[in-house]
Amino acid sequence: MEQQSWSLVYYSATATDMTSLSQGVRKYLDEGGRVKIIARTGQQFFDSAQKKRFLHSCHSAQKKRFLHSCLHSDAIIISLHGGAVSFPLFDELMDALDALPAASRPFLHIQPTSGDEDSGGAEIQSGVWQRAVG
Repeated sequence: MEQQSWSLVYYSATATDMTSLSQGVRKYLDEGGRVKIIARTGQQFFDSAQKKRFLHSCHSAQKKRFLHSCLHSDAIIISLHGGAVSFPLFDELMDALDALPAASRPFLHIQPTSGDEDSGGAEIQSGVWQRAVG
């Protein structure tokens, strides 16, 4: 029986996670899985020349496409490196997810890295996890 295809949107503030993601996806595909991946890094998505324009333009086509991809995916993984500030669309994504009916929301996993202000006990005070889980 053929597996159903699903979609994953992945964001990491650094490119170092992409090797692991690629290896995992390759293994999954080799074992018969079917998945569409949209992956962005901070360096790709928010290069220094674009970052200022992107963050100050509420009509950015790039921003809309990424948020649209997130909202229409089956799963979203956000790998933080330095807290929510490492993902400039964090609040906008949380707002957009909140606006969806619960049954329509994609699975969301937020992965802090060790040393992140949000990876230890500080996540409660930081508000990141409160914002993500409602």
